[in-house]
Amino acid sequence: MDDFINVIKKDPQICMKINNMLDRYDRLSDNHKIEIIYDNLIHNIILKELINIMAIMIIDLDMEIKMKISRIKYLEIYYGRE
Repeated sequence: MDDFINVIKKDPQICMKINNMLDRYDRLSDNHKIEIIYDNLIHNIILKELINIMAIMIIDLDMEIKMKISRIKYLEIYYGRE
């Protein structure tokens, strides 16, 4: 990560873009800054919640698949003996 940051710091084009972005942000009124921060906060919270929901769904699907596989193996063993 440090190498990545060093590359960014040394690249003049990236530094100019970052400075321009910060200059535009500094020119905004306090109300606009607060709105931007609030919007970003809400987006981050929503994205984290969506990721959590997706992770729970994946875990549930994984458990369901494992249960079905174990049931199939059990039936194969049980009916394979006859």
